[in-house]
Amino acid sequence: MGTGRQIGNNVSKSNRKTKRTFLPGLISKVFTSVTLKKDIKLSITKRTYRTIVKHGTIDDFLVNVKSTNLTDFAIVLKKQIVKIKLADGSLVIKKREAKAAA
Repeated sequence: MGTGRQIGNNVSKSNRKTKRTFLPGLISKVFTSVTLKKDIKLSITKRTYRTIVKHGTIDDFLVNVKSTNLTDFAIVLKKQIVKIKLADGSLVIKKREAKAAA
């Protein structure tokens, strides 16, 4: 959700280098948000899609991922989901425990 293009070289057999761009593998997917009760269409990378599938639903993914790794649109969705889940009592915010100095 924020991946850009990379620049590199095409290298021929004679070792001649010409510039080229490597574009990310983007896919368009529609996810159903159980909390918001609507469909969400996103253009995401294949890596992000696998992570969403690992978490189970788009709601669980957005709640568990740091906001710094999300786009502006995804942050807005995350805030809406957290607000609804807190009102229902289905989301418990856990404070990170400070590691005891050994």
